[in-house]
Amino acid sequence: FLTKKWVVLGKKDASHYEVVEPLPSYGRGIELPGGRYRSLINGYMLDDVVITGDNGTIDGQGSVWWDWFTSHTLNYSRPHLVEFIDSKDIVVSNLTFLNAPAFNIHPVYCSNVHVQKISVYAPPESPYTIGIVPDSSDIICIKNCSISTSYDAIALESGWDEYGIAYGRPTTSIHIKQVHLQASSGSALAFGIPMPYPF
Repeated sequence: FLTKKWVVLGKKDASHYEVVEPLPSYGRGIELPGGRYRSLINGYMLDDVVITGDNGTIDGQGSVWWDWFTSHTLNYSRPHLVEFIDSKDIVVSNLTFLNAPAFNIHPVYCSNVHVQKISVYAPPESPYTIGIVPDSSDIICIKNCSISTSYDAIALESGWDEYGIAYGRPTTSIHIKQVHLQASSGSALAFGIPMPYPF
């Protein structure tokens, strides 16, 4: 539980982020072949998880990651702020997300995820920052949120090309309401992902 006084800051040193294998529905990192940096907050095979607060802040301090991306000096694909893998019954609410290195909230292979009363912001010049990305997941509710990012505000995904087809789990049963979405260069609501990202 994060109150207004609390701020969780992502480190600006890539050595603090473990490198993990690509997701099986992608077969590679989103931006580069091979592995990817683990997300700032992450969980695997969890059940009944709540991340909430009285508008506390999670700030990824993504500017260093954006510089590495644009200068082509990344070794692996950028981390996200929050990622849940193979988990169910998740609530993310009443928080502010700032300056994600890439995605802000990424539930992948998840079920029954509720994201509500959150604010997401990344500046227009931040490359390919995305708000909420339900990915090969089902029963997703996104409501009462304000999202402003450089690329897509909400992107519904199901892996990439032959890897996503082989994994065979589409994103289904999505409920989105009462949201304010702003995207500087992408879409307010996107279906699918351009893979790989231009690098």
